[in-house]
Amino acid sequence: MPPGAARGRGAIEDVIVTATRRPERLQRVPISITSVGGKELRQRGTDDLSGIAQLAPGLNINNQGVAQENPTIRGVSTGASTNQGAQQASVGLYLDDIPAQSAAVQGGAVDVPLFDVQRVEVLRGPQGTLFGSGSLSGGIRILTNKPDMERYGGTVDLTGSGTENGGANDSLNLEANFPIVADRLAVRVVGYDRFASGYIDNIVTRQRDVNDLRNWGGRVLVDAQPTQALNVLLTFIHENAYGSSDGRSIYGTANPDIDPARDENALSEAEQYAQYVGYNLAASYDLGDVQLFDSTTYAVRQLGGSLDFSGYQNLVLNVFRAPAGDLNRPDAGNDFSTSSTFTQEVRLASEGDGPLKYTVGAFYQHITGSAGQTIFSSLTENYLGSLLGGPKPAYGTLGDLRATQQQSEEALFGEGTYTAGQFDFTLGLRASRTEVSFVTKTTGLLFTNSLSTVPVVTPGSQKSYPITPRLAVDYRVNPDLTIYAQISRGFRTGGPNLTYGFSPGIPASYTSDTLWNYELGEKAALLDGRLRINSDLYFIDWSNIQIPTQSAAGNLYIQNAGNAHSYGLESEIAASPARWLDVGTSVSLNRAEIATNDPTLVRATGALGVFTGDRLPAAPQFTITNYAQVNFDVARYPAYFRVDENYVGEETTDFADKGAKFGSFSLVNLRAGIHVGSAEIVAFVNNAFDNNGINNALEAAFSNQFATQLKSAFRNRPLTAGLTFREAF
Repeated sequence: MPPGAARGRGAIEDVIVTATRRPERLQRVPISITSVGGKELRQRGTDDLSGIAQLAPGLNINNQGVAQENPTIRGVSTGASTNQGAQQASVGLYLDDIPAQSAAVQGGAVDVPLFDVQRVEVLRGPQGTLFGSGSLSGGIRILTNKPDMERYGGTVDLTGSGTENGGANDSLNLEANFPIVADRLAVRVVGYDRFASGYIDNIVTRQRDVNDLRNWGGRVLVDAQPTQALNVLLTFIHENAYGSSDGRSIYGTANPDIDPARDENALSEAEQYAQYVGYNLAASYDLGDVQLFDSTTYAVRQLGGSLDFSGYQNLVLNVFRAPAGDLNRPDAGNDFSTSSTFTQEVRLASEGDGPLKYTVGAFYQHITGSAGQTIFSSLTENYLGSLLGGPKPAYGTLGDLRATQQQSEEALFGEGTYTAGQFDFTLGLRASRTEVSFVTKTTGLLFTNSLSTVPVVTPGSQKSYPITPRLAVDYRVNPDLTIYAQISRGFRTGGPNLTYGFSPGIPASYTSDTLWNYELGEKAALLDGRLRINSDLYFIDWSNIQIPTQSAAGNLYIQNAGNAHSYGLESEIAASPARWLDVGTSVSLNRAEIATNDPTLVRATGALGVFTGDRLPAAPQFTITNYAQVNFDVARYPAYFRVDENYVGEETTDFADKGAKFGSFSLVNLRAGIHVGSAEIVAFVNNAFDNNGINNALEAAFSNQFATQLKSAFRNRPLTAGLTFREAF
């Protein structure tokens, strides 16, 4: 049978995971974790970060354009947007041992295509003990396939499809493996080029299909085994993405001639681009009873694009009483950010079957980042020049913000598990030191209330010394049933408020927030391994939460405000009742709410106050994923037919179920595949019922009665049908 062939199975495979930095059976790890292998990812058609949200209960990903995915776990969220202050992520993202989550001046996660991937692990609950900051509520680990030192080979993966109301899409993925020296040196090369057609029309500019997206890149892995004990792996990653717009559409309208799901009304498009380049050198040395591991990473990430800033241009022209004919003209400003990250980690992990298993290590990370925004209007430059004596660049610079940041984190950590009979006792601790320093420089009429070209300079810094322990106990009732309880802590760093100085009352920075997670769970295998049920109950106490808020002048910033609670139930059920049938479901019930009153807080939408019991934004109370796969033969060739259905409950952009509503939709995907020798052909229909549900939204924003942001929706991609041809050689 060829690799990846879709055959029925008996007992469900008990996979090995490395969530604890040591290889362990999934059913023995005392944390809530979902692990999906490369074969299942292909059968599901999951090929990007957003698709992972359909794999694991408790994980929610809100998308807002190119490299603007905002993952959250267990309702730990204060908003769906990645642009409400560009905080450090609350969910850690790791590509092998490379930390790839966003720093405090960058929004959105690195979107790594899921091609030639060994498995994806979703870790629910804080991972502060082993992974440090940025894993406040959990982590996503993408484990890639490594070079094979014995086999020449590769894979060609070609997909063509069409999107309703859009156009043709194409995807080319390539993988090649080359043993250079038998059992000593091998190279694995992966490349991809993907194009997704646009399906939204701009009713103002009369452009069609404005939201097309292209991403391309790849990775090279060089694996060396100089001795039996020493292994060295060098990884190079290069990811690129470009979108002609960010994909927003009209939220709603009473005009029967406008389709809000397929139309937008911007005066200029919000183009976006992203680039990620990473280098990693990982070495492991087998010392007999322990293994020494060292990982060194250097990565550079760049984000940027243009935005529709015509509302700000209207505001300035109105203040200076420009003719009405000058209003509502196109004006595109620019956002940008870049960061370079150096990470060094060394750890020792025990090996063998002794009663004590442990991991100890040291961690260092240094991030240098910059971010900014420029709003320049030639129209205001010329108009103010006519009033004030000739055009000058200062008259056109409505706003210019430049921020630089240095962020460092050092930590010592350790975690050990001791087995006594049917009990495992786990104790872990991480002691960290984080430091953030920054300088912001601003000019422009809107940002400084002045036409001066001399920037307003604001320095700032902060330090913190977080301690993140973890305590777990699991009891093996029998070989097929484990019950566990754990307590764990997570944190994320603070950062600068880029809008400091725009208006009175905005603090220069915000500080770290932390949470405690209390969890009780079970992992059971029944019916001779044909049925697996993994479930957990959790309660999260989140302190000093970072909340997007608004100044009296309407400027957004981040402040620390009070506490929140999140509690719920997660369950995953997988069954193989017959060799020809696989079925499963995963469900999440969650309630995330404010736990302390703050009646004076001005929320990002302008509403006043948060109060005990107010539901957190972008935190669906109910999600469920169901699947069924039938395995059969066609003329003796193994084949399968699969149905996946994913429902996401209602979310809102603001606290207490206020603001723009989104979510409350169901997506159904259909796939049928057949293996012929080493080839596979798959026919698929994604979003089979063409559900135009909203997966993210933006509330309207105004300044002096001028709209600076229109109420907008980010919707599911329409029905898309196509074919994939895959050949392994």
